[in-house]
Amino acid sequence: SLLEAEVLPMTQPRLAGPDGRAMSVLVVDDDAENRAALGGYLRALGHAVHEAATPAAALDIVKPFDAACIDFNLNSGMDGLDLITALRQAVPAAHYALVTAARVEAYAKRARDARVKVLRKPLAPGDLEAWLLESDAALAAE
Repeated sequence: SLLEAEVLPMTQPRLAGPDGRAMSVLVVDDDAENRAALGGYLRALGHAVHEAATPAAALDIVKPFDAACIDFNLNSGMDGLDLITALRQAVPAAHYALVTAARVEAYAKRARDARVKVLRKPLAPGDLEAWLLESDAALAAE
């Protein structure tokens, strides 16, 4: 599973930002279960979620977003880092994270070079929330 626990220990939905601002988050994963799990978790935190199964669908989303969690292996001609590069052309102010189970150093180096946060599968909810807090703080400072 994408998340460490099937049932996440949450007593109430929480918004990421210290000011309680909901974020708009793009989730791109070719695996429907992973996409639904991550999207559902983000919605439970109070965020607006846009989901896409393919790079083409992600690039077709015209609504602006604050942050994007993108799977590395999208089973298409474009991997997650390629998609982030393309999305940055349209939405440069958004904050991007690459979600991957891969442990290969080459992926990590490409992500570092692209200034993209890497979130490892299975995702620890605390890691995801920490990244959202960082993203929200950076957006508030802009």
